[in-house]
Amino acid sequence: MNILEWWGKGKQSIKDITIKYSKVIATKEKYKYKGLIQQLEEEENKNKNDISNERINKIKKEIEKLDNKRKKGVIIRSREEYFNGDLENIEIFELAEEKGGIKKDIRELYDKNGKLCENKEEIINTVRLFYKDLYSSQNIKNDKISDYLEEIKLNKLEEADWIYLSPIMTNEECYKNTKDFQKNKTPGIDGLGKAFYVKFWDIIGEDLT
Repeated sequence: MNILEWWGKGKQSIKDITIKYSKVIATKEKYKYKGLIQQLEEEENKNKNDISNERINKIKKEIEKLDNKRKKGVIIRSREEYFNGDLENIEIFELAEEKGGIKKDIRELYDKNGKLCENKEEIINTVRLFYKDLYSSQNIKNDKISDYLEEIKLNKLEEADWIYLSPIMTNEECYKNTKDFQKNKTPGIDGLGKAFYVKFWDIIGEDLT
């Protein structure tokens, strides 16, 4: 396969592996969190003589560690740009995450006849018909299209600009551009963020360039 096909399949493979791995880790941490809460309750319900403060503090630290990790996940998924390091005030990020999820889901839609569609299948069909009509064409007059396009006057590059822009981007330029991306942004639509490319640049930098 050519380099672009190889690159695309490689990124998709990495994405699939990462999602699968993340789900496994998330499930393990979920059960670990529940187990720690249960252990803490058992310790605190013991007789005074049997209670170990050292053991309780250790469990609390583990719970706090997992809770902070969950909060950081909420912040990333909320896609909010600002964060001052205060994990206690997490509510605003939880609201932003929830709002983002609602935005992705079309709950109701008017069709071209003004009818309100609330059923999922009706909404999908309305969208499909809209784009079918949008990209369909009738009675195309090619001579008018040609006349229109011939009259368009485009700015042209000066020779100095053309020479400056012609060389292929270097590995160093591509690395600098990638590093300048905002956090959690990605140079493609595959979901692999800036941090991934910067971290593994020595391995994949040349191929990305």
